[in-house]
Amino acid sequence: MKPSAYNFAIPTQDDGWLLFNARTGNLADLKGPNASRLARNLIGEVDGEEIALGASSIQSLIENEFVLEDDFDELAAIRAVYWRARNSAPVVVTLTTTLDCNLGCFYCYEERSHDELQTHDLSAILAKIQGLLDGSSRKSLHVDWYGGEPTLNLPFLEAASAAIQALCLKLGVKFSASIISNGTSWPDDAEGFIRRHRIRQVQITFDGMRDHHNRRRRFTWTKDLHRSSFDEATTLVSKLIHVCRVDIRYNVDDLNWEDLLRFVEFAQGQGWFDAEHQATFQPARVAAYTEKSRFVEKIGLSDELFDKLKREAAHLLPSEALEEPESLSGYATPKTSVCAALSNHSVVFGADRKLYRCGLQVSESQRALGSLQSGPFHILNHETDLADERWWTEFDPTVVSSCSRCSFLPVCLGGCPKKQLEQDQAALDAQSVYWRRNLARLICKTAEIPEVTWQFSERDQFRC
Repeated sequence: MKPSAYNFAIPTQDDGWLLFNARTGNLADLKGPNASRLARNLIGEVDGEEIALGASSIQSLIENEFVLEDDFDELAAIRAVYWRARNSAPVVVTLTTTLDCNLGCFYCYEERSHDELQTHDLSAILAKIQGLLDGSSRKSLHVDWYGGEPTLNLPFLEAASAAIQALCLKLGVKFSASIISNGTSWPDDAEGFIRRHRIRQVQITFDGMRDHHNRRRRFTWTKDLHRSSFDEATTLVSKLIHVCRVDIRYNVDDLNWEDLLRFVEFAQGQGWFDAEHQATFQPARVAAYTEKSRFVEKIGLSDELFDKLKREAAHLLPSEALEEPESLSGYATPKTSVCAALSNHSVVFGADRKLYRCGLQVSESQRALGSLQSGPFHILNHETDLADERWWTEFDPTVVSSCSRCSFLPVCLGGCPKKQLEQDQAALDAQSVYWRRNLARLICKTAEIPEVTWQFSERDQFRC
């Protein structure tokens, strides 16, 4: 028998040890004089001394897979979960209605242009969507409206939504939608807009309290300079929480971090976390998503301060309201789903009429894998596109050198695939740091025990 390579142990406030297995999600509360030695043995720190355990304790460790047969291949088991997630991923279609935006966020990674999808593109878009549905045998479709600011191209959004819903009705496919927006250019009847387009989730972004937000998310058109993007976005959120889920993204950096907790208190005062459709709060560091936005790294927030702010926000919010990109559930659980970019049955339509795998690539035309023509879908065929397509099709974190040795692999599954594609080592290292700093906190939350101050080391991470 052997201990699982994905066991983690943390000391608890009652002098016991909590054991967590990242591959199975199982937890065990170890008590008694041998708890510490047993925990350390189960994470590979063998001290050479035998530990006397009762038959029931041994059986429990085996049944919960903290201890395994010597020939059990855990990496193969994780690989099976990963490919099952890829093959069973839902059909997700991202439609970038426009790359134009009415706000000028200084850190924005997208290149502004007047490119936009138009109603005469719909026949090709519908043909591609039907092909995805027919090829996947899925009975549901999710559309994500994306930009730029997607509501700046309402004529296309309205026409496309109606046409896609009609296609789904014809095919007997369930339809749902989401939208990422700055919250400033919606129609007056926002609730009707949500119902008409069957939108179940909206992401609205904030950059601080009113003064900070308005300076950073300023209107760029002269006729709009008197408007407050903060007031308009908060008014919209207060409407939407009655009809759908609202994810409140808070972009934080070294210039506005002092507003974060004040914003949480403001949001609570607005009743956003008490509504029938409880809002979620998603703190996110301003980051360089493309090479052209590397300049924002000079105002990057330290890991220590970001973690401190999240912990303090968690104490102010309902337990299920705080979400993190790395652990959307907010708990320590094995990951059983993948980014839509890794699905074999999803696509991103760029406003430039090109097709991508990842929404974060819509400003990077060199990453396009195809384009919309007046007739059928057209595959680009130059060497870069073919290489990218092969990469997206074949990417498997269990065969990536660093991931295959990482004990966080089951809760991470390689993280952001775009960062893997670009070999953005700084971002990949930051992901490792996140799990070393935060997994213990998530384990405590999952076990419903008081949080302990504990961080895992690089040695804990690379044990496989």
